[in-house]
Amino acid sequence: MKALVLHGPLDLRWEERPLPEPQMGEALVRITAVGICGSDLHYYRHGRIGRFVVEKPLILGHECAGEVVEVAGPAAGNIKPGRRVALEPGIPCWSCPECRTGQYNLCRSVRFFATPPIDGVFCEYVAHPVNLLYPLPDQVGEEEGALLEPLSVAVQACRKAAVPPGGSALVSGAGPIGLVTMLVLIASGASRVFVTEPYSFRRRLAAKLGGYPLDPFSTEGDILDVINDLTKGRGVDAAIECAGNAAALAACLRATKPGGRVVVVGLGESIPQVPMQEVIDKELGVFGVFRYANTYEQALELVCSGRVDVKPLVTHRFPFADAIAAMQQAATGGEERMKTLILMPKY
Repeated sequence: MKALVLHGPLDLRWEERPLPEPQMGEALVRITAVGICGSDLHYYRHGRIGRFVVEKPLILGHECAGEVVEVAGPAAGNIKPGRRVALEPGIPCWSCPECRTGQYNLCRSVRFFATPPIDGVFCEYVAHPVNLLYPLPDQVGEEEGALLEPLSVAVQACRKAAVPPGGSALVSGAGPIGLVTMLVLIASGASRVFVTEPYSFRRRLAAKLGGYPLDPFSTEGDILDVINDLTKGRGVDAAIECAGNAAALAACLRATKPGGRVVVVGLGESIPQVPMQEVIDKELGVFGVFRYANTYEQALELVCSGRVDVKPLVTHRFPFADAIAAMQQAATGGEERMKTLILMPKY
């Protein structure tokens, strides 16, 4: 099969790889759609993310949907040949204390697509456990199936934030993760979701999708003054940092009400200048988010019910044959680029 392989920073090559052979309890899945994630771009540009280093050729990609080709062993429920599915990309050990308590995203033995040395899904086929495949109903397309992965990050973050119905929230950053987080907060009953974002295109999209966008660099007034004015001086019930920016995290801490929660999703500076006095004086709960656990079914239900529409986030699409160009263009950024999808040919 054909695969797109990263050999080092900015070095992507087409290669032929053997067709995977599913083991008992696995299915062979033909990949149909893959989203380009910020982590893919980070590996592409730098060859590493923190402690994860590309030391040998690596297939990128982990946001994906596909079609089941065969199942090793008896069919499991709706997982059978011809079934369209979304793939949850992390395979935990299922036996460590974290897995046994439902926190399998924290499993230290997890094998996660496109996290060195585990190959991802910029390829034609993968073998994957059937219990990590989620059947897509007729009204949900492959593109939406691929976007269940970033939507799952948002579901995990919003569970941590615990914004009450009718409450308010702040999301820093209106990139793909920030926007799906905003959408999940709105679908969960938040009455107002502020979104800070310097790019005007992203602020316009946030407003179109129901958020209250704010420019953190506006000369017309401090965003914290705006938030305090609209929350009657109390601040938001929770803030979710999705920009990976120290200044944005500090703003989240300052904007959150006493006893509220701040959830950190964005990967940014290792030792940011955090106003810890805000955490102490207001007894804020500060939570990190590392991927997700037990979120795919909720993410799929949000899409199926129409409460969350992820389609407006897709701004660019490329055929698999042009995947190198897709990565190159996505890596250049640009204000009017949101989510790029790579679509496989129909057979």
